[in-house]
Amino acid sequence: RTAEEAYRLTRLGYEGGKLDLVELLNAQRALAEARAQTINAAVERLSAQAGLARLAGATPFGDPR
Repeated sequence: RTAEEAYRLTRLGYEGGKLDLVELLNAQRALAEARAQTINAAVERLSAQAGLARLAGATPFGDPR
């Protein structure tokens, strides 16, 4: 959320003529990197849950009935 807010504020500053395009692009890049880290963390968490379920002999993520 911090990266989203930083991007939003930077975009407003750019649109208002107070910030350069390079600052907007840097904020956009930081937002993309933060989103990628969030996705990677979610993938790692789900992978760990699936591995734990396999070790316990359970169905990962509940019963798919």
